[in-house]
Parts: sequence; structure tokens; C-alpha cells
Amino acid sequence: MITNKTAMEVQNIVRAGGSVEVDGGRFTAMELQNIARSLLPGAFLKVHNSDRYTAMELQNTARAKPGQVVLG
Repeated sequence: MITNKTAMEVQNIVRAGGSVEVDGGRFTAMELQNIARSLLPGAFLKVHNSDRYTAMELQNTARAKPGQVVLG
């Protein structure tokens, strides 16, 4: 799980084709949505500690890349 990178650094990792696991406590919902939008086909974003977000925020994050976002 990535714990020491900024949202922009994680976004650049997924733009390069990586799948990532992040601590949801470190990012805003909007940052997670932007990371998800940057995922390439076949890559995944797994968000740990996602219970801190509202249901609507989680829906919007999942909607950013359907099937590629895992919430836990």
C-alpha cells in the first residue's frame, strides 16, 4: 500500500500503467476520483479505509472508472 506519495505522484504512477493500493485517509474524495480517472485499461485502484467517505463520494469514485476501483 502506498503511504508516502502525494495524490499527483500516485496519479502519475497510474498514468504510467500501474495499479495501486492507497490509504483512503490520506486523500480527499476528489483526489481519489482524479487518480481513478487516470487508470489505464486493466489497472486497478484499491482504496483502504474507504469508510471515511460518504456513499455519494464512493459512488463518484467508482463511477470514475467502473470495474477498476476497489473499495475496502
